[in-house]
Amino acid sequence: LQFLYLIGPGPPSRGTMSHSPGRSPVMGPSVAKLEDQERKRSVPKKGVTAGPVGNTHAVSWLPYHSPGAMRQSWSCGDFGAGHVNGVEMCGCTVLKFGGSSVGGKMPQILNLIMKHASEGSTAVVVSAMGKTTDLLIDAADCACLSKIDAANAKVDDIRALVLRWVEELCQDEASKGETIEGVTALLEELRQLILGISLVMELSPATLDRLLSYGERLSAHVVASLLTALGTPAHPVDGADLIETNDKYGCAQVSWNETQARISKQSQLWPQSSVPVVTGFLGATKERRRTTLGRNGSDYTAALIGLGLGASRVIINTDVPGVFTADPGIVKEAYPVPELTYVEAMELSIYGSRMFHPRTILPLVEQRIPMIIRNTDDPDGPATVIMDPNAPSAVGTGNGRNAATCVTQLENLASLSLRSRLGHAEDTGGLADEGAQHLGLACTACLDEARVKIHHATFAAGGKAVHLVIPMAQVEEARQALTRRFEREIRHHELDELKVMAPVALLSLVRAPQAVVPKFFAALTAAGVKVRSTGQGSDSSSVSCVIDAHDTAVAVRCAHTAINLGHQIVSLVVLGDNKSSRGLLQRLVEKRRDILERHAIELRVVGWFHTCEMHKPHDAKAKAAHGLSEEGIDLQEALLRMDHCNGDAIPPGTRMSRLVPIRVLQRLRQMSCPIIVDCNRLDIDVKDFYRSCYQYGVHVVVSNAASIVRLGPALLGGQEREILAYDTCVGASVPMCEMIRKIHNMGETILAINGSLSGSCGYIASQLSTGRALSEVCRAVIENGWAEARLKDDLGGVDCARKLVVVARQMGYELEMDDIACTPLIDPECIEKLSDAQTDNAEELVGILAEYDRAMGDSMQVIRGQNKRLAYIAHMDMASLPLKASVAPAVVDLDHPSCMLRDTEVYISIDRMGPDYDTPLIVKGSGCGLAAPLGILGDILKTAQKLQGASS
Repeated sequence: LQFLYLIGPGPPSRGTMSHSPGRSPVMGPSVAKLEDQERKRSVPKKGVTAGPVGNTHAVSWLPYHSPGAMRQSWSCGDFGAGHVNGVEMCGCTVLKFGGSSVGGKMPQILNLIMKHASEGSTAVVVSAMGKTTDLLIDAADCACLSKIDAANAKVDDIRALVLRWVEELCQDEASKGETIEGVTALLEELRQLILGISLVMELSPATLDRLLSYGERLSAHVVASLLTALGTPAHPVDGADLIETNDKYGCAQVSWNETQARISKQSQLWPQSSVPVVTGFLGATKERRRTTLGRNGSDYTAALIGLGLGASRVIINTDVPGVFTADPGIVKEAYPVPELTYVEAMELSIYGSRMFHPRTILPLVEQRIPMIIRNTDDPDGPATVIMDPNAPSAVGTGNGRNAATCVTQLENLASLSLRSRLGHAEDTGGLADEGAQHLGLACTACLDEARVKIHHATFAAGGKAVHLVIPMAQVEEARQALTRRFEREIRHHELDELKVMAPVALLSLVRAPQAVVPKFFAALTAAGVKVRSTGQGSDSSSVSCVIDAHDTAVAVRCAHTAINLGHQIVSLVVLGDNKSSRGLLQRLVEKRRDILERHAIELRVVGWFHTCEMHKPHDAKAKAAHGLSEEGIDLQEALLRMDHCNGDAIPPGTRMSRLVPIRVLQRLRQMSCPIIVDCNRLDIDVKDFYRSCYQYGVHVVVSNAASIVRLGPALLGGQEREILAYDTCVGASVPMCEMIRKIHNMGETILAINGSLSGSCGYIASQLSTGRALSEVCRAVIENGWAEARLKDDLGGVDCARKLVVVARQMGYELEMDDIACTPLIDPECIEKLSDAQTDNAEELVGILAEYDRAMGDSMQVIRGQNKRLAYIAHMDMASLPLKASVAPAVVDLDHPSCMLRDTEVYISIDRMGPDYDTPLIVKGSGCGLAAPLGILGDILKTAQKLQGASS
């Protein structure tokens, strides 16, 4: 039994199955309480009712009245309704703008503020402009080194950054002068502070917080001044006057009750009909010493202001249109989630989303205030609404695209594993002194005391085994704390050695219905991602697993594709320049749209590697990406290049890495559903390359039996075999391998396999039986691209023997090429003369074959006289071991299965043991030409479905 400890106020009490993934989110309700509230509430808040879908606002403007009535003017119940994602909102609005918006999109934010102010009561929270915070830290660093001139130069840079918008947007000279005067005054205070730092050459946390406050204070002053100059009265408000905190400088904890009292009192004093522009990120202690709120502090400020003012909504204006289903930097197909509950949003932030901090959500829950995250540049476009799950919504919950599951990742982590030796289950020494034989609880309590943050914990074996995930930077602290705590147990060998694995990542699904969890793990397994540990969230809507850090991007993409996408993107790299690769590209040009519509799979050829131009991609973008283009190469252009590519031969045994460098696999593994399609007919050593594909989670579709045979009897081994799809190399479009696998896996006994497995040999034998000349028939085979790279492999039976080897090995039999009695289709002397000549040298080959036309014609005349035909038959006797296998020409009666074949068709006959199987099972179909590309395409689709977690 495993337990995932999620959220709580500290170390768990005995018998409690919850643990914080970090520190408690300070003051306010616990997540357990939030979950209980969400389950129990059924009546929506007054003034929040269902309305039509749309992003329009119809909020009436209520002017501010006397100071005595000012508090009333900030309640949301007095305003009309607007809509975001179809959710009806009333008017009192808190707008928050981040540093990138304030620093780079001032005209847009001013227009948004004025629009909202014209529609209803509005408060604004702003962050420091652009790079102001970085410049302040640089100035402090210079001051600590007594480089006062360099520090003042940083202040000058801040002045230029801040006044840029004043110069551009403020047309009234008087207003511009007042704004500049206010900026100058603040910067003069800043210079004095920097001077003091330079004199003591020291920067305390309290002083740093005071210094950083100037970034937000400057922003609030400039925004308020510009609004006023443009006709919307506004005034700056120092967040330190509203938010009371403790003295934990750098990440202060907010005193909620005192903060609400301050906001209530201060808001009564704000000027009538004026928009308050509040500094985000800032607070102050009871003694009025400045503090900062840490990461996402401005969002937290907006939530606290919203709670204090009784706002109907808090709108976070940012660079993206809401919370995405995955990190868009990793998954380009990620899209915004229309709605989240408070608990879902909190879990997202805990599991790696940097969109907001868990504490940001807590104030909103108190009065069920919705928080909207939208794009500053597209305020009426898509957005995410975080709200009470019981509040009415026009888009509904749990249906369609709104039910999207979010995939998050938390990186730079390490895992710790500790296990009690089961032989000491009844005598755990120090653990027993704690009153409970629970190693997991003892470990979490120990690390909590050492202030080591625990992101994920799983217990097993009745608490005797524990797996913890912590920040990688705290590994040594954790090791020392656990070593001290369990010193006696370690000395008496009652515990196994502490195992540390780093780096790892925590991959999580949030909003995960039970139906998607199997898809999640199936997709990871298919992609070769090793899962180290798993756990489930407190409300069964989230699930997490620990993976190796280097698998993070692959895992996120595979999980997101398997669970969320309306269609799956498959990234293909095609190897080789021959009829098979050309036919595949042609089929893709013709069939891609149909495949997308029928199977919801988008096939993208992201690279093509061939021997005539090794490592020389034509596309400049592809060159920069090691020969790959994630958007897909131009298939028509690739086909044109194939017409001018002669497929230069390379020496036998050449390693595949000469054709496809390993860096290509490293790049390919970062793409969605990566598949190598090996269409090579060359004598290339592929074993190490295929193993590398397995290591990088890249699947391989193989079209030629020669490549599979070169892997050896084990077809790689164990899990490695799972990356291979090779049905095409035996029967082209005929599912011979698949059928044999199913029969074998059902436990049926196969006594023998017979068949015409080579489409080219079958065609040659049937045409010779009609009286055509050997050289003429072989010319047709070569020109149609039906032959192997060396014609002697067809005529000598080598290709047919390879296919028997593949069939045997996939059932677990060890069969080598030397174990097969191989008789050529034609005179062995002719085979020797053909030597290693490639099929590209058609005239040379035909000239050699013409020497044997007469002799072959005479033999065939005798066969026709007997009313029989020539066939080339593969046979494998599996009734006893060792297997007996052969490929040889045979003179057959006209009712033989081979005589029913047309052109390049192949067949296989399977004899099974049992009274129900008096006659063999026979399957036939095309084995060359267009059938090969179609077979390859089928293997690609089956592999893609397996990667997607669906049944193949």
